[in-house]
Amino acid sequence: MKCGPDKCPITTFSDLTPAEQREARARLAKTLYEQNFTMEQIAKQLGDVGVKTISRDLEGFVITTKPHRPKGGRPHGSGNGRQRPSQDSPLAAALVLDQGKTREEAAAEANVSLAVTRSSVVRLKAKREALADLPVDAATLSMSAQQKLAGAIRQEKAKLDREFEHRVLADIQRRMEETILPQYRKEQADARQVMEGRKGVMDKATFNKIRRCLHPDSRNSISDKLLAEGFDAFMALEKRLLNEKDSPTTFVDLPRNYAEWMQAKQRTSEARKAKRSNNRSVPAQS
Repeated sequence: MKCGPDKCPITTFSDLTPAEQREARARLAKTLYEQNFTMEQIAKQLGDVGVKTISRDLEGFVITTKPHRPKGGRPHGSGNGRQRPSQDSPLAAALVLDQGKTREEAAAEANVSLAVTRSSVVRLKAKREALADLPVDAATLSMSAQQKLAGAIRQEKAKLDREFEHRVLADIQRRMEETILPQYRKEQADARQVMEGRKGVMDKATFNKIRRCLHPDSRNSISDKLLAEGFDAFMALEKRLLNEKDSPTTFVDLPRNYAEWMQAKQRTSEARKAKRSNNRSVPAQS
């Protein structure tokens, strides 16, 4: 960076306030740093200010991954103070890290050497990892960046919600198949054993005779309400009074796993809907 006394912006620092000088120096330092100048070189270009001063100027918008250069002059082979060609290619690094291209493909597309591509990938990866560890204050971002951040947060939240729902359903299925369904099957087996072992205390003909006597249509000396209650109470004793042959018990096959449980539930729901639909389609009696 060479400039004459009439054109170089550094010569105008004396006309600025200290705060304005710091702001102008920071802008120039950023420009030089983006051109691959080291902090030592930037300090000399800006009037031999200290390296620590340049580091403070660059703080906040750059994260250096350049190796520390020891004091005592330029490294061997650096030339006569001339700026060396850039050894960094963000394009090549982005092609490798973001588009999945090989280093050879990225080097050819970015028109740089394979060595530059390798070092650029290392630099960009380290820079991104360092940035990932920094706390983000959404208020300091631009409006478009805030919108992108909000969208990323919504996507991550939706992903977490889906994962949580999947874990909950899997846990429900596991609990049902390991505890609830086996318990139902055990209770049904116990009930089946009891029903198949009952002997009955009267025959079917006797039971039918008593049932006809207790039905409200055959008795007029007491209220229908009491007769109906007596009838219902007597009918509730059928399984205790008759054997399994005369009054067989129907058992419903219970599902063996979660999938069969959900299928049975869906069939029941569809049957109820069909029944309600048929009831609505029957015309009212005039």
